[in-house]
Amino acid sequence: EQIVGSVNVYKRQLLYGEQSGSVEKVYLQRASFFYQIGYYQEAIQDCEAALEQNKSNLFARDILGQCNFFLGKTEEGYNLVRESFFKQKVKFVENDFQYGQYFIFFCEYFLLMKNYSNVHKFATQLYVLAKEKFTWVHYHWFYAESNYYHGLAYLYEGQQENAYQKLENALDHANKIYGKNTVHCAKYNVAIARVHLQDNQIEQAETYLDRAVSALQTSKYAVLSDVYGDALYLMAQVKLREGQHNKEVYKQFCKKALLTYRSQFLERHHKIVEVLNHLKACLLYTSDAADDLLCVDLGGRRIIK
Repeated sequence: EQIVGSVNVYKRQLLYGEQSGSVEKVYLQRASFFYQIGYYQEAIQDCEAALEQNKSNLFARDILGQCNFFLGKTEEGYNLVRESFFKQKVKFVENDFQYGQYFIFFCEYFLLMKNYSNVHKFATQLYVLAKEKFTWVHYHWFYAESNYYHGLAYLYEGQQENAYQKLENALDHANKIYGKNTVHCAKYNVAIARVHLQDNQIEQAETYLDRAVSALQTSKYAVLSDVYGDALYLMAQVKLREGQHNKEVYKQFCKKALLTYRSQFLERHHKIVEVLNHLKACLLYTSDAADDLLCVDLGGRRIIK
């Protein structure tokens, strides 16, 4: 209902924009709104409408590129954003806020491509920006994002201790801005939980996941986010490792997680689909070896009905 209400506001603004000649701006505002809540197809439509009004609108190309990226058109999305970045680079100064937003996107891209050296490179650039003349909020936010991407890269490189340290630093900076256990801190809590889960520290992982899920459930839009999907999926892993080896419990969490995902390219999205497809035809069993993974290895460990 809240989303419908917001969309109706933009519809009225579009009618006014057609009369005042500001329709391009309204399309961009609505595209940005759709992008932020994960409605990528709707955001793409509005970006294309804005570009019909002004083909050189780089902001529309930015959003269009990021939406394509999150819908699985990885290279197409990356190239759109990269092109826009270099066209605007001459306008940037070292402490330009928008500069940092590009670095965050590039961190996301190279993380997906498993190019962790480039993730560290752009995360370091965020750290450099954070030391420049930003407002207090931007200072802590860029520090949080820098540590977050360093931490994720370390996690996937197998450097658990470094990952945990960086992600805890990220959470600390985010807490300074938003307060503890708020919706904006959820992704940092989920990332730390993933580190604990890989180290088989089940109780600690569950604590961080509980904080994330509780915060996300209070938000009118965040329950549709990929962060919420990740939190639910990891919670399913926690339940399994706690001894609740019941395929219905696992399936319940996985299905709920799947419904929340907005980014179709996510590796975990595909893992969940694969697991649920197997569950339709088999009984799920786990072992100590399987429990050491973030996903359950079904190979050779199933009994066909």
